[in-house]
Amino acid sequence: MASFRKGALLMGTVVKINRIGLKQIPCAQIRCRQNQFSEHLKMYFAKPNDLWALDKDVNVKLGDTVLIGPIEHKDRPTTTVSHVVKRVVMPYGNTMDPITKKRIYQSEFVEDQKIRRDLINEATEPYEQDSIGFETRHLETKEKVERLKQQ
Repeated sequence: MASFRKGALLMGTVVKINRIGLKQIPCAQIRCRQNQFSEHLKMYFAKPNDLWALDKDVNVKLGDTVLIGPIEHKDRPTTTVSHVVKRVVMPYGNTMDPITKKRIYQSEFVEDQKIRRDLINEATEPYEQDSIGFETRHLETKEKVERLKQQ
């Protein structure tokens, strides 16, 4: 099992939602990641631990990032349910930067992606003048310069 401190709050992702017992008590399986140090490689690796948590008032959905805490032994519906869901930290599919309040998609702001896409389209679209020969393009630019000088 996990070597978590007793009474510690944990953060994890909802992997499975289920109802248990005759009373159909809502529970969720939460995957909490813990860094485990490898003596041989001298680096940390993420080790997933799956814990069952009681979902009393908070209606969690699959993929939500939640904060869970320990539950008293007398309040456990079964022996496998060892935690209770405190609150939803980040709902799934609604990734927002907490500081700037901008939407994020794949570690980039959506607005920045739109700007980049527009710039790339602008740079890669062929100009109408590219199909015209050099002589006519040269004459067109001269005419534009003359018009600008007159204004």
